Amino acid sequence: MKKFNVNLDQEMNVLAVAFANGDAVAGNQFVEKVQPLLKKYASKMYSPMDKEDLAQEFMIVAIEKAYDFAERYNDGTNNVLGLIYTACKRKLIDINKAFGAEKRSLYKDREISLQAMIGEDGDMTMAEKVCSDQKSVEDLVVEKLNEKTLAQVVKDFVASTKGRNSKIVPLIYKANKHDWDAELLNSAIAKVLKEETGAEANNDAIRQAKSRALKALKKSIECGNISVATQLEWEL
Repeated sequence: MKKFNVNLDQEMNVLAVAFANGDAVAGNQFVEKVQPLLKKYASKMYSPMDKEDLAQEFMIVAIEKAYDFAERYNDGTNNVLGLIYTACKRKLIDINKAFGAEKRSLYKDREISLQAMIGEDGDMTMAEKVCSDQKSVEDLVVEKLNEKTLAQVVKDFVASTKGRNSKIVPLIYKANKHDWDAELLNSAIAKVLKEETGAEANNDAIRQAKSRALKALKKSIECGNISVATQLEWEL
């Protein structure tokens, strides 16, 4: 893996781990330090994407790699900047391929530019199409921190709760995290109810069980039984 300034490597590694573990201050510092590096890197790269947009894409990659580093690569032989730059190179390849595919499929035999109007109604440019669903760096940092905290909230709830609610709440969390459809979630809840009662659960029973589980979680938070839940209101 590519080596960088040793002191900077060590500092960024520490910030990445703290950030991934839910430290909002470290998250801010991580972004502040890596952002100018990636802006400079983006300015040197060839891409039909605007350089500012490209730097933003690289920042999203950097935040994801901070979590990867903390969870998988923090073994003393790797550094988070190395992971980031390697991932950014791959992201650049994907971006350039996407622009090429867009040109071939939508604009064959036409002059193409990032300002060309596209879409079914011709109401957005190619650049806007690529970036329309992109979240800001600040939003992504908050999302990552909240994701970590919410996982701990569910874990703490399960540890302090008995019965079906301790099984249903993690299913609801998993369903939201992985975009399950309603049928899949209902099927999973039905299995929990059948294990408990021995009988097949109808839709009304499943709905009530889901509602009661969420109310139990809410009550546990409101009663202060899950202190980490207060961190879900972080604002950077």
